[in-house]
Amino acid sequence: MPNLRRIVPVGAALLSGLVPVSAQPPMAPDATVMALDEVGVYAVGCAYAGQAEQHVPLGWSGFFEHATGVACEPFGTQHGRRAFLLHSPWRGGTGIAFQQFAFSLPESATAIRLRGHTAMRTASVADSDGVTFRVYTNHVKALEWHQADDVWRSFDLDLTSLRGSTLAVRFEVHPGPRNNASFDYSLWGDRELVLEGFSPGAPARPPPVPLALSNVWSVPNGEVAPRGAFPGATQMSLSNDVVRFRYAGPDGTLDYQWRRPQSAGDGLWGVLTLEARMRGDGPVRVPLATSARLAWTGAATAGGSRWVATNGACTLVRAFALGATNATVRLTGRLVGKSLVFDAGCDRPLVTALDIGTWGPVLRRRQVTTPFYSGTVYFLPGQNLFVNAALDWTASAASAHSGGQATYGALTDGTRNRLRERAVFTAAWHLAEVLPNIPHPPSPHLEFLADKMVLDNWGGRFTAIAAHLTLLADYGTAACYLDVHSAVPPWFHVDCRAGEPGAGQFRRVATVHRDLWAFERATHGGPVFGEGNQHWYWSGLLDGVEAQFGAGWPGNGGFDAPLSVDFDLLKIHPLQVNHGMGYYERWWPKDAHTNWGGAPPMIVLDQYRLQEVAYGHAAFLGASTYATLPLAWLDHHLVTPVMARYGAARPLEILYENHGAWLDASATARLPLGGSNRRVRVRYTSGLTVTANGASNALPAGSWTLPQFGWIAEGPGFAAGTVVRDGLVCDVADSGNTLFVNARPARDWNLSSVRRVAPRVLSVDPTGPRQFRVSYQWQIQNPPGQDCRCFVHFCSQGAIRWQQDHHLNPSPVQWHAGQTLDDGPWTVTVPPGVPDGDYDWLIGLFDPATGARLSLIGVDDGSQRIRLGALRLARNGAAVLFTPETRTPADRSAWYHAHLNLDNAVVDFGAVRTDGSARLARRGNAWSLQTWPRARAFTLELDARRFGQPARVQSVGGVQGEVIPLPAGSRWRLPLNGAREYRWLHDG
Repeated sequence: MPNLRRIVPVGAALLSGLVPVSAQPPMAPDATVMALDEVGVYAVGCAYAGQAEQHVPLGWSGFFEHATGVACEPFGTQHGRRAFLLHSPWRGGTGIAFQQFAFSLPESATAIRLRGHTAMRTASVADSDGVTFRVYTNHVKALEWHQADDVWRSFDLDLTSLRGSTLAVRFEVHPGPRNNASFDYSLWGDRELVLEGFSPGAPARPPPVPLALSNVWSVPNGEVAPRGAFPGATQMSLSNDVVRFRYAGPDGTLDYQWRRPQSAGDGLWGVLTLEARMRGDGPVRVPLATSARLAWTGAATAGGSRWVATNGACTLVRAFALGATNATVRLTGRLVGKSLVFDAGCDRPLVTALDIGTWGPVLRRRQVTTPFYSGTVYFLPGQNLFVNAALDWTASAASAHSGGQATYGALTDGTRNRLRERAVFTAAWHLAEVLPNIPHPPSPHLEFLADKMVLDNWGGRFTAIAAHLTLLADYGTAACYLDVHSAVPPWFHVDCRAGEPGAGQFRRVATVHRDLWAFERATHGGPVFGEGNQHWYWSGLLDGVEAQFGAGWPGNGGFDAPLSVDFDLLKIHPLQVNHGMGYYERWWPKDAHTNWGGAPPMIVLDQYRLQEVAYGHAAFLGASTYATLPLAWLDHHLVTPVMARYGAARPLEILYENHGAWLDASATARLPLGGSNRRVRVRYTSGLTVTANGASNALPAGSWTLPQFGWIAEGPGFAAGTVVRDGLVCDVADSGNTLFVNARPARDWNLSSVRRVAPRVLSVDPTGPRQFRVSYQWQIQNPPGQDCRCFVHFCSQGAIRWQQDHHLNPSPVQWHAGQTLDDGPWTVTVPPGVPDGDYDWLIGLFDPATGARLSLIGVDDGSQRIRLGALRLARNGAAVLFTPETRTPADRSAWYHAHLNLDNAVVDFGAVRTDGSARLARRGNAWSLQTWPRARAFTLELDARRFGQPARVQSVGGVQGEVIPLPAGSRWRLPLNGAREYRWLHDG
């Protein structure tokens, strides 16, 4: 039952084996609504079937823990809700995984509720058999259900009777009756403990000292540690067996205290604590690296430890014994700006993994969404600090990194490389100061690429590609080149063959990739592009990528992606010119609503283009659009003038709109639930300011009004964007010497290939072994208007097992709106080699001249085939059973009406009035004009003060060589005659 909402009182069925409340310190809530995904103190662990529970340190968060495969971490958003992943164990067996919170519930609360949702991750639904979700309150099972879909299912537990007492609430997942944990990405959504009537009051915090963004741009300084924005001083001291690292600057002080390990419960580094004091605020304390540990090839026993102090650094030397073998681990700490940096090494190749731990545990920690960064940044509300803990991928001898864990895999001869890692712990009062520096030099082609748009082509015949590019060139566009290796992190391909150079180390992969791009740059004599996702590791080593999500924001999550641009603009943008937001099919969700089967709707392309511009990327047309002339026309003339002004520029200010105020990323993250990142304003060194509106309501921006997915880029003598004119969504780009306008008339810009034709099975009758008779029916609202043939596919796992293609009578070219036509009956014979089983029954229309399929109304399988239902064969084909498709099809045609000028009205752009699209360019005293479409003689009126009022206009490639302008008040009307270009002189 999807979306079930339950009100469940606490019962009394006591269960054994749960984490006792006494083992977990209860927390005093500090807010009326405690968002549990932000609570940083909790117990987490797992239990294999029939075995005792295993625990990790309080507050542990990670993805696929090394030994068990358990995952426990925030997981972005899904279908509009914040998601938290809790994955059951799958390494070494299966069983439960749990996360448990303990609270001291206030007596003053008038009502207490625990509410949230459950779902499976959309991308894993097809591969998982579902997960059993459970909730326990004080050892009582309050909820249990099995779920295999991605529809959020709600729960609401009434805990009012527990006010004034202690609550232990445990969230648990199990792989279900089959104990199959494959692809069990089980999500908890928007979990909250609501304390009605409780008002704890929040302490007032002063704002931090403002910083200059130019101080945190990526620079090739050899350091991954984040750049500090202030000129602080650092010092190190060793006294009374405690090492102290101190940063002092105009923004405040950071004092790290490092004590040697005193007990088995201390972390690898011993005990680390930060005492921080922001200027104008009180002191706070934060523990860190409490869960840091080493994994060894065998049972290891810790021995003694000692300090070795050097200039500006201190080394903790630790002894370990593995049977008769002794190993020495050296942990050297130093301050780099605000970052506490540790170099870790071992003299014996006996370490299999290093987990550096993280910050906390603290009462609350809020993950800060950071698209394109694969690490995790937190804001600690109670301490008013931004923190990051990361491994330096440029200083590692590991086989792989995963979050804060480095893995040292065995080579083919069983040996391992010796531990060598660098851990970076950063705390600051500004988000920008905890983002890692990318230490590579910038691309030498930034200026060249700044105004280059990228076209994506995945194949096809060379002659057809050449013809498309030739046609685009006729409209004043150009094209460029692509490579692949930057889509993955450095540890994607590691050679573990003993004896090979760099065997078992991903640094060898990084070196080879770097050399490959250098070779391609030299050989190609120009820029090298790549694919995106994990591209931040490589930025600057190549010149640009298609910047798909996948790191810091889920792949296929473009519809829900925030405009959180700081990491991209501050760290990646200074090094290379990225394009697009990824391949379209990896940007939008994979569901029936987005199987466009051709050019996407304008509103979808508007959202994609909005993100391109907000993130400072170059324009990109995917494989389904690169050869669509009007889309190339629009993106080239609208976006490339903006790219030329930000492509090689750098951001000076990044602000987000929240309740009418424009705040920087740090102030936004401090707002309840992290504020909103749906509207952003970026000011560049070039003088350009970009304002982008990803929110659902219109945004005033100076003299402009921005619709949802609208934007405006303004600079000296320049303005361009997707804006509202005369109540309609339109496009304009004006630099003075050039002007581009687009009224978006639906007659030209409804690029849908969808035809409102709905097929269905009318009847199915078995007629003998492996044979049946079928009749179809076609409900026609919008006829194809062309000759088509019907194809019918019977498929298993997408592969065609047999077909029943046939001609239609009457031909679709003769169909009319409102008709319902019967098709058949037809006799279908199942080929003898087809085994019993279930087969998808798919139907569609195609053009016999080109093979192109039409998009129809129904449940589309993603390849412009409508699923009629399932055909089951049994008893060696003697039994035939048809089950019709029951899902409600999405009416994709509605998408294609949004953001279009449906009445084809004339729009007043000031200097131009038109119901079409035009681009004007001036060189000296000569004006040149091109139009889209060329074939339609739409209205085009030009302001005489700006464009003059010529007696004649030269018409290049038109029906006549000249046209005579017509007076239209203060404007003049240009009669269009299909010309490739119109030219005239104006001396004004």
